[in-house]
Amino acid sequence: MQQQQQRIRDLRPVINNIEEADQVMAEIARLECNIAVIEARAEKRIAAIKHDTALDTEQSTALLKSLKSAMGSFIEANRVLFEKPRKRKTPSGTYGLQKVTELVISNAEELIEEIMDRGYDNCIKIVRTPVKPAILQRMEDGEKFRCCSIFSGDAAVCKVTPAIIKDAKENL
Repeated sequence: MQQQQQRIRDLRPVINNIEEADQVMAEIARLECNIAVIEARAEKRIAAIKHDTALDTEQSTALLKSLKSAMGSFIEANRVLFEKPRKRKTPSGTYGLQKVTELVISNAEELIEEIMDRGYDNCIKIVRTPVKPAILQRMEDGEKFRCCSIFSGDAAVCKVTPAIIKDAKENL
């Protein structure tokens, strides 16, 4: 005999009256507060770990920045040492000169206008996305669009009072 499986949504509690609905709403609030408190505790631990990490690495980070600056100054002052080969390999890593190219844009709006005037469509990206409020207004004014429709009606909602969650988080 094969056992019939129930879907998860079939395991929802049945609410028969307004008193039971009030109790379920209270349980929803309790669970949301519980989740918010757990997440807030985790955020505090993460913040503490980040703070400790910053303190633990502060001296090393400052020294690293100083050494990299000194290495850059040495390489720039001794470019002749890095003509062939351009980089020096050591057991610790490599250092030397490397070709870099960077595009610096001082006025993006003016550049886009110039690109469009020249017809260089491959140099700009235009992101198009439907604007729902404007489309909805046009449809309410009687226009029809092939690929969208308006659905309206009642939707079941339940929302925990934000102050309850805030209080739960503050009372960690």
